[in-house]
Amino acid sequence: MKLHPSLLTVVASATILAACGGQDGQDGQTTLISLVAVPSGTNCAQGGTIIQAGVDADRNGVLDATETESQEYVCVGATGATGATGATGAQGPAGADGATGA
Repeated sequence: MKLHPSLLTVVASATILAACGGQDGQDGQTTLISLVAVPSGTNCAQGGTIIQAGVDADRNGVLDATETESQEYVCVGATGATGATGATGAQGPAGADGATGA
């Protein structure tokens, strides 16, 4: 009797899985990311955002200061130079006449 290759794969997988009767492991911890606006100052001359990341050790869904493992500032750049004046646009239609004065 010849077995179809996909049937053989299913039977082999079921046999292997049945032999794995171990217990599930503990749930892993969640990594959180926090974005906080930074005003203009020492870290960012024009303001910006600080990106903080870390493991939520107390599992409260909030990245506490003691859980922050890394942080990076993303700053707003300085205002660039004024560009050249663009071409004059087409003349618009004439507006409606105003009310007659007294």
